[in-house]
Amino acid sequence: MARSERAVAPGLGVRLPWSVWASEGEHLLEIPASWECVPLRMADAPSLSRSEIARALDHPIGAPPLDTLARGKRSASIAIDDRTRPLKTAVLLPELVDRLTNAGVPIDRITIVVASGAHRRANEQDFEAKIGRELLARVRAVPHDPRADLVDTGVALGGVPVRVNREFAGAELRIGLGAVIPHPFAGFSGGGKIVIPGLADLDVLARTHKFALMGFRGGARLEGNSFRAEMEAAVRQIGLDWTVNVALNSQRDAAAVCAGDMVEAHRAAAAAAARIGMTQPPERPLDAILLNAYPKDGELLQVESALVPLRQGMM
Repeated sequence: MARSERAVAPGLGVRLPWSVWASEGEHLLEIPASWECVPLRMADAPSLSRSEIARALDHPIGAPPLDTLARGKRSASIAIDDRTRPLKTAVLLPELVDRLTNAGVPIDRITIVVASGAHRRANEQDFEAKIGRELLARVRAVPHDPRADLVDTGVALGGVPVRVNREFAGAELRIGLGAVIPHPFAGFSGGGKIVIPGLADLDVLARTHKFALMGFRGGARLEGNSFRAEMEAAVRQIGLDWTVNVALNSQRDAAAVCAGDMVEAHRAAAAAAARIGMTQPPERPLDAILLNAYPKDGELLQVESALVPLRQGMM
């Protein structure tokens, strides 16, 4: 985040973005009149236009174009992240669906799966927010349940057999769509993480989170990240044909879209996300710092996200 040259006037308080998905408003945090407040903002980047998004999707990294992969396929599933992630998936999903149908995949054989992991099961309100009313009228959407409707994959993660969502596993073409933002132990979200833990069963979910409890934290660093390496090896065996990895700006719009191979495209998006989200340190020592988990403030569990930039030297 680049430092603002103008401090907030003492006594007026600080306005923080608040309530992602709900009101998309601001919260006024009052501070003593004697304090000087110095905003530290992300470097940021412009929002991509629709044509720029289309261009990125049509020039994938490390994989053939989506329409090439889709030719001859009779079914497809698109796994998307849930409302704990700030990506406006409803903007990108029609682009993917159009490419699939243009390649011959029947519209009634395309399923969108909300990959919520062990988070709350997605409901109709979540579908509308993440998929959009218009597309919901055209395609089938289902929530993931880590307790039911799972299939064995024959793959293990840390010695634990992996079971994944039946709808996703049963499709001939499997696609992942998610935001790429700093994560406490996965380096960055996105990529293969949409499958593990996003579409996995409770036993696997417990195993993935033990990486954090055991100290295998990569933070915003991907190199040498034990969780990321094991997860990607498992997902590669299970099968994730194509991914769309999106780096966001301060408006939650797509500022970089990297599609294609689940590892190569993810690394490109992570590099973009690091640049866009970078925060320069203050020019002089501060007495206190106020951190906001927005846009991952949809649930209290995500409050740790506010600390990731500090822990990983992004400020």
